[in-house]
Amino acid sequence: MYRVSDPGFVSRLLTKLPRHTVIVPLVVTLIMSSCFITGWAIVRYDERIMIHEETEHEARHFAFVLESYIATRLALAEQLRNEWLLHPINSEAEFLKMMESSHELFGDFQAINWVNPDGIVEWISPIEENEPARGLDIMSLPVPSQVLLKAKETGKVQLTPPIRLAQGDDGFVAYLPIDRDGSQYGFLNVVFCTEPLIKAAAEEDLFNNFKLTIRDGDRIIYNSLLSGESGGPVFKTTIQVGDRTWEILAMKADNYMSVRSSAFGEMILIIGILISLVVGYLLRIAMVHQQMLQANDKVFRTFIENSPSAILLKDAKGRYTYANSLWHQWFNPKGDPIIGKTVHDLFPPSHADAIDAEEARVLKQGEAIEVEIQSPLANGKYIPTLLQKFPIYDSKGEIIAIAGVNTDLSVRNATEAKLRAALAKAEEANKSKSKFLATMSHELRTPLNAIIGFSDILHGQYFGPVGKEKYIEYARDIHESGQHLLSLIDNVLDISAIELGKRELSMESLSLDELLAECIKSVQPRAHSAHINLIQATPSKLPLVQGDDTAMKQIFLNLLTNAIKFSYPGDKVLVYAEASDDTVSIVIKDTGSGISTAVMEKITEPFIKGHKDSDITHEGVGLGLSIVKSLVSAHNGKLDIESQIGVGTKVTVSFPKLQKQLAA
Repeated sequence: MYRVSDPGFVSRLLTKLPRHTVIVPLVVTLIMSSCFITGWAIVRYDERIMIHEETEHEARHFAFVLESYIATRLALAEQLRNEWLLHPINSEAEFLKMMESSHELFGDFQAINWVNPDGIVEWISPIEENEPARGLDIMSLPVPSQVLLKAKETGKVQLTPPIRLAQGDDGFVAYLPIDRDGSQYGFLNVVFCTEPLIKAAAEEDLFNNFKLTIRDGDRIIYNSLLSGESGGPVFKTTIQVGDRTWEILAMKADNYMSVRSSAFGEMILIIGILISLVVGYLLRIAMVHQQMLQANDKVFRTFIENSPSAILLKDAKGRYTYANSLWHQWFNPKGDPIIGKTVHDLFPPSHADAIDAEEARVLKQGEAIEVEIQSPLANGKYIPTLLQKFPIYDSKGEIIAIAGVNTDLSVRNATEAKLRAALAKAEEANKSKSKFLATMSHELRTPLNAIIGFSDILHGQYFGPVGKEKYIEYARDIHESGQHLLSLIDNVLDISAIELGKRELSMESLSLDELLAECIKSVQPRAHSAHINLIQATPSKLPLVQGDDTAMKQIFLNLLTNAIKFSYPGDKVLVYAEASDDTVSIVIKDTGSGISTAVMEKITEPFIKGHKDSDITHEGVGLGLSIVKSLVSAHNGKLDIESQIGVGTKVTVSFPKLQKQLAA
């Protein structure tokens, strides 16, 4: 058991407290609840003073609102008089129309009347509920007549004290004289009913919590204090209504103190207890979260310690704050303290300067960097490592630390060396294959030319009849087969020459429309015999391109031949052109059998055939598109193939325009 006098008691207690995620929040909640209960008792003690101040504030507010409320309506009456002076009204209809908008704006006017110079009420708005005032002789009434005469004498608005209105209610009246051309024209008479006006200006709670008495001199304007009801005055003030002064007296209702006192006290107590519970709950969440952070930190450190890379942390000034076990194994096997040291304290000057430069770049750019370096180990050896440095930011977006990760590249470099050697062998084998194909093709062409020539002599019977007709048929078959085999050998020679880089192109300015016309003319007989409609829809004058005439013809002849070869009788082959600002494209589109998606991915590779339909002739070994692709690339062009089974194939070949055309 710990003694309080023990110097380490407090520190040990603080260390153990975070583990108690239930007891600590509960104690804090109880302490805070006690504080709020004490505060509630103090508030109850001072409640009467607070209520007195609140009552004074509400009474002042009501006086200000009531004064502004009546002043606004008197201002509107002044505005009506001014409009009358600018635009005189000569009939009751005009008067009613003019007053209509005023009633829409303020619905608490009892009436707005027109009184002639003799004091007789002639026009009334609205007429409903105000009919008793029509034709009223104001001069026959003691109080209103005095106010009207004063308004006539002063030329200013004058208000009556509280009077009994002709409509039967209590209220007051404002008289606004209207003078025209220096003579009395009459009066604008605005009638207010007192009780509705005052209740409209005040909030409902005011009448529930207070009793009001409003006087104009010794006349009562409004009184809500019932006979026998107690309660002393708590506030008294005056307001100015037109040319008259009203006195407002506010008194507390009998139940006001008890209701407000109880509600206010309970509110403090409930809020205090709720706050205590919330704080306790949040404290528990924070403590649990802290425990989770500690657990995560342990997991993070375990991960760092078991990482196959050397990992370190530095502050923004380049001083070490942490390094994992592998880093110490490589660079500090003795385990000397490194906290607070810099790279210059631990590494050779040249390496330290290089590391400083990289860290300065991280601090300046605020981004991660990655470089391959030779890292000096503690035993004096160097190993190739991938050094990664990246900044660590705080919540304000400022760099507070730099992290470094060193990964050994020895195994990777050895693997890459083996891969490079294997790639070199593969390339050498590919060149050997191409050389072999080229050599064999040349060797095959010599006897093949003899076979073709002699079979042609036999078929043509150049030295006389050969006898049997069957010999002539066999000679023709030998000749055709030889021609087909020679075409295949020529294709193999083309591929070999391209792969070996021995295909030389003679570049010149070419007119594509003329070149296309020649190619289409060459394949037209084959299309006709296959019952395929070959259509050319290119413009008569296409832009010039830079290219080799023979190679370009080979490109288009191969594409046209393929389109015809893999189409059915009755299909169409369409040739047209598309041009942009810097390229010209030739499109060859057929409605033939199409190419499957699986074959499309490798259709331009050597010896790949795109069709397996037994109804279509399959000459060749799949070198045509490979040759086309190589020749298009040699012209800095682009080959694009789109195809769908049963729909057809669209091949687009694009070449850059001649530079002088672009400049023009």
